Amino acid sequence: SKKSTVPIAVNTSGQMEVLTNLPKDGQSKTLKNFFLAMITFFFINVTWVFFRAPDFHSAWQLLCSMFSHVPKAEALLTTLAIIKISVIVFFLVLFHWLMRNTRVITVANKMPWGLVGIIWAFLLILLFWSQESSSAFIYFQF
Repeated sequence: SKKSTVPIAVNTSGQMEVLTNLPKDGQSKTLKNFFLAMITFFFINVTWVFFRAPDFHSAWQLLCSMFSHVPKAEALLTTLAIIKISVIVFFLVLFHWLMRNTRVITVANKMPWGLVGIIWAFLLILLFWSQESSSAFIYFQF
């Protein structure tokens, strides 16, 4: 018998049970993997807050602002920064989709070596320009 229950949130062990007992057909397996990936992504985002915050109080404030409305809060990103990030993410997803069945090394081997060098130089320049602060390596304190 097919189950048609799809969990919306995974807060309790009962909802986790629904998530792990989805039907075994391909579409449900894909849905299950998607939800498991989202749960993993959620927990990684929460733990990154504690690695990057200078102290526990700052981490707790950031976590509270992630999950609730904070009146009169200062914006972390300007509108221009949000637009830039959105454009970058759009093109990353687009190129990932277009090259889903292609290996990057295969494409690079077909390009002239000068063009590959220009692309690498461009990416390195973008990397250096994107650095707004020099925060220490997150595992340095361990």
